[in-house]
Amino acid sequence: MENFRQDLAVTGGESIMKLESVSSQFLRIFRFIQGVYLCSVLRLSQIRRCRKQASAVCFIVFVSPLTVSLANDLQRLAMAVEDNAKLYDSMELIVKGKFVLNDLKFHDQRHPREISYQYHVVLQGECVYYDFDSEMTLLGDDLKSENERIRSDGVTSKALVNQIANISTDKQDIFDGANLRPHNILFIRKHMDFPISWFILGGNAMKVPPANNYVSNGDVISEYLGLEEVDGLLCEKICTYLVYPSAKSKENAGRILTWFAKERNLIPIRFECYSPQTSVQSKPNQVGRVLNFTELNPGIYFPKEILFNSFTIDKKTQEPMPLAEYRFSVSKVKLDPMYDLVFFQELEFPRKTRVYHVKNGKIVKEYTVDPNDSESANSLSWLIYVFAGILLFLVLVLIIRGRRKPAKS
Repeated sequence: MENFRQDLAVTGGESIMKLESVSSQFLRIFRFIQGVYLCSVLRLSQIRRCRKQASAVCFIVFVSPLTVSLANDLQRLAMAVEDNAKLYDSMELIVKGKFVLNDLKFHDQRHPREISYQYHVVLQGECVYYDFDSEMTLLGDDLKSENERIRSDGVTSKALVNQIANISTDKQDIFDGANLRPHNILFIRKHMDFPISWFILGGNAMKVPPANNYVSNGDVISEYLGLEEVDGLLCEKICTYLVYPSAKSKENAGRILTWFAKERNLIPIRFECYSPQTSVQSKPNQVGRVLNFTELNPGIYFPKEILFNSFTIDKKTQEPMPLAEYRFSVSKVKLDPMYDLVFFQELEFPRKTRVYHVKNGKIVKEYTVDPNDSESANSLSWLIYVFAGILLFLVLVLIIRGRRKPAKS
């Protein structure tokens, strides 16, 4: 397995890169066929939440030679990223994070001033173990905590969010930890819970659940911008336009620039968000960076520290001003964990938890966990049995005594 991982890490995009020495016309034909064939090589285990809809990714339409040329680079990059993502199919990860609000004047007393996070996730084949805990300090100095627990053995998924629980056997409801995988973790605050290769492709690839909710009723248009060096690493750069219905065209849409490091398993190491509603188009209002990596095995890397900054634009100076900062650090990462199946099945719902059983997207059963009621019912049943036993004994005594009573002389 380790040899396979190391070989794949070295050769993940090598076969495609060699084709660049072939004539451009042959390369264009090959890449066009490659694009049509894309869905068969996209790894289905990473998109198991939407197996039935995955075929929708196949419908990628090319309308001109220029579109074909641009799309081919995106397809090549998406396939190379998908190849590298296979290195991290099974892993255990602990991530700690902290949020700090820099600008306090635009928020009320209920807004968090500081938040501490911790994620613990184990992805092992179809099985998922997920714990999330957060502690918040609000601007009014009140404290608030939130937690989330998910266990899935690949068949049944149990989820507990604070005092609400779901039990489901629907495949689409099974959490697969996509937002914590190495190619997604830079976007941990952007909620990309789908394969990053879909984000690279844009278009119809982003119309498949759960990606279709990323730009609700809108469109995602990706463009390949070539090679660029970032922090000493050669990267492939793309621009992704988020075209909401109100934008009508990509010229009026927000956009995200993303850099994928070729020497780090094509893991994104930087992104910049530009929103026409909250910033000057030439300056980002959000920036995410991988500060450093850890090398798990030769040629296999994982982000170790991540910094995410958001900005507001000063109306007078038109300069970005710090709004908030997120900082995440990976305290543990391990490939190929080996846990027993019961590890992914045990999840106890505490007292007063509201439990919903979900089937085919509908609630089929609901109840509230309350051990005290159960104990009271058991005590009452025990008393009824005791009382019935005593009554029966008295009846039998009376009957026996009646039979033994002597006749009058």
